[in-house]
Amino acid sequence: HSVASAVPDNDHGEKTEEERRSDVVKRWHRRGMSCTPEEMKEEMAKRVFIHWLIRRLPTLETAGDFVATAEELQEKMPQLAMRDTTSKDLQQYSTPLPIAAAVQSALQLWGHQRVLEPAASHGELVTSVPAGNVVAHELDQMRADFLEDTLGIRTYRNSSIEFGNLEQKVFDAVIANPPFSTKEGPDSPGKLLTWPLSAQRGKDEKSHSTNRIDFGMVAAALSRLNPSTGMAGLILAGPHPIELKKSEQERRIKYAKVEATRNFYNFLHEEFKVVGHYTVDGNLYRKQGSSRPVDIVLIDQMAEKTVPLPFDRAPEMLVTTADLRCIMDPETKLGAEVAAGANERLKNIAARKEDLEKKERHAKKRKRVDIIRDQERRPAPNLSDLDA
Repeated sequence: HSVASAVPDNDHGEKTEEERRSDVVKRWHRRGMSCTPEEMKEEMAKRVFIHWLIRRLPTLETAGDFVATAEELQEKMPQLAMRDTTSKDLQQYSTPLPIAAAVQSALQLWGHQRVLEPAASHGELVTSVPAGNVVAHELDQMRADFLEDTLGIRTYRNSSIEFGNLEQKVFDAVIANPPFSTKEGPDSPGKLLTWPLSAQRGKDEKSHSTNRIDFGMVAAALSRLNPSTGMAGLILAGPHPIELKKSEQERRIKYAKVEATRNFYNFLHEEFKVVGHYTVDGNLYRKQGSSRPVDIVLIDQMAEKTVPLPFDRAPEMLVTTADLRCIMDPETKLGAEVAAGANERLKNIAARKEDLEKKERHAKKRKRVDIIRDQERRPAPNLSDLDA
């Protein structure tokens, strides 16, 4: 409805909903964005729910309120099922709002001055952070424009997952939900690309490199984490749904058996202080069009205690949204930065809306002027013909 109301009526009466959607799609196509009306509807639904969450933030007091509000909005969100070429290529599955709120709360992300989000999507994982404190990376042009133009987040677009073009070298926090996939080399069909897990280790060493995009992207982002005080919240591919029904011992063995997974978690525990590892049931992802379980991994470089490797002790299972509260303290107070950051984004959204409405009014006025000029250029009717 919000999208439809933004499209001006035509000169011959009220437009139908389909005509309104078609107008928005045409406008997006003129900007180089390719999408169908259904894809556009889902894209706008994601943006609307992010906007609603930001509007509610200034009224919330605790992290528990934050997660509860995100859970309420997630229940109202329509089922997202469209998978276009772009979303398949980039493996786009937006983070469910309750999971995003819980991970932000676990890190108390709003208290950090320099936050890196290497796979930003619509900004779900940084809703509590003032826009000026976030540096985002997003490949999708449409989403990158939304992050930068509407939410005011500085956004980089780089096809390389090493983020070599970031001006900021060290970050206080990293939060990420990267795509779970692999990629073939452009010049070597059938051969998967690999990335180093650590800058200190050679890319040629098999145990110190990975062909998984999510592992490579996380390793590159963590290389910029403050080694003394940094914190990170990572959402990674979890076990296959069938594995969740097996015993704790069988789940542990599975983590050790898959080479890419074993190498990555060995690297992670060797170089960082992992303080939490949880497996989230895929049912919590159903509104995003997926049923794949995910793993939440928390890092705190100031921690004294760490958790064992997943092949020494299987991660704790989180089955419902209520279970998400165990990864954070629900009583944690939301800082003043949360309300200030949300209000700043709302001002930016309002300014963006006003700018778009101004352009719409200008386009409508220009269309009417063109019609009048066209009528003036038409030859006068022949009166003798009218008499005949």
